Amino acid sequence: MSSVNNSSLQLPLIPDRAEDGSSNQKEKVRTGSVIDSFAPEYRDLVRKGKSYFTSLSLFIVVVAFVVAIVVPAKAAKGGLCLLIMSVVWITELLPLSTSSLLPIFLFSFTNIMDAKQISKVFWNANTFLFSVGFLISAAVQRWGLHKRLAMNIVLTTGSNVTVLLLMIMFASWIMSMWMNNTASILCLLPVVKRFLRTVPEKHANFKKGTLLAMAYASSIGGMATIVGSLTNGVAMGVFENNFGTEFGFGEFLLIALPFSLIMLFVAWILTCIRHIWFSKSGTIEIDLEEFRNMRRELGPMKREEIIVSVYLFSLIGVWCFARSIKLALGLPFIETASIGMIFTFPLFFIPATTRKLEKIEGKVVVAENILDWSYAKTVFKWEILLIFGSGYMVAAGTMKSGFVDWAAHQIPEMPELQLVIIVAILICFMTEVISNMACINIFAPLIMQIAAIMGYDPLKFLF
Repeated sequence: MSSVNNSSLQLPLIPDRAEDGSSNQKEKVRTGSVIDSFAPEYRDLVRKGKSYFTSLSLFIVVVAFVVAIVVPAKAAKGGLCLLIMSVVWITELLPLSTSSLLPIFLFSFTNIMDAKQISKVFWNANTFLFSVGFLISAAVQRWGLHKRLAMNIVLTTGSNVTVLLLMIMFASWIMSMWMNNTASILCLLPVVKRFLRTVPEKHANFKKGTLLAMAYASSIGGMATIVGSLTNGVAMGVFENNFGTEFGFGEFLLIALPFSLIMLFVAWILTCIRHIWFSKSGTIEIDLEEFRNMRRELGPMKREEIIVSVYLFSLIGVWCFARSIKLALGLPFIETASIGMIFTFPLFFIPATTRKLEKIEGKVVVAENILDWSYAKTVFKWEILLIFGSGYMVAAGTMKSGFVDWAAHQIPEMPELQLVIIVAILICFMTEVISNMACINIFAPLIMQIAAIMGYDPLKFLF
């Protein structure tokens, strides 16, 4: 359930001044749009097409909303509300963070669930679990632990180019298990690009393959843990809301890690076949001196890096064995998100001894603690939490209305393997044209109900 495009994007900083000395470069980027990337003769046509498409989407939304208020059957109301959310999500008629607030309005006005009922499912334990994930990522990035980790992994390779590629992919895979895919790539990209500059231009195919392999490994790594991918968090939240029980971090890791590891090796072999083993540019000679230089630039491991490392590995260990630990301590009611918060809060109080200057909101400030809220809020993506909540509300509303049950009964019974293949093909196709978050929010409740009606394990299809 991982994806590259479901993460919050962090764009590189734009210089204040252009090369010619003008100061309007930011304005040019800010006012530009995707339409401007088309050839001039096609821009008017694209603008008209976009206008018609937006108008049609808005018309569908308005008509569906009016019908949803008038129609007496609750199942029909639920289906129309799902249609409205699907159109808004797929067409991005509104930004995802804005459209995330629509369900509380839709389900209240159509009398499916009142505001109090729908609001109860908005915040879920998995939402707070992802908050812990964001804070982990912030602490790791702030003190450069990701760079040291990447250096140490890559420098174990020797001079074998295929092993080097595997280690680069492994570093990306490991990092994306604990931070969002985009952040892990942005952390690793400067390191890898600096190395690729030392590779001769005749091996351009290898350079391209290395960057693609990093992206593949990041997506694959995000599948292995609940906090590694936004869609994993949404799916587990839907599971918790429907079955009333938490799906433990360790249990998820035990199921997902083997699949993720197998896919990593398959991606590595395919990349080697395409970009190394049958390359026409000859033997690729690599020089690890650039990586050694980067590790020397990092200097000895700082106190803050040691603290973050101890915190991270301790948290992972407690998460993995949480069930046994909770039973041993007589605290079976403590959930994964609560454990994460217990471990995270001390980082805001442990003072930093390394003098680190940071530019935050236009001001240069000194890092006071391992993690300061002034820094954390720059990487803490609140809009993602709103998207989580909207998915939970849509799932609850469509199930409460009876639409999911009605739609599931329209599907003819079939063998389990056939249903698995159909679901896999459908979701793979849909995620080519809509975001992963929108896809899981739309289809997860329906697929779970179809599986349950046919007597199959809904959790298997949720995975």
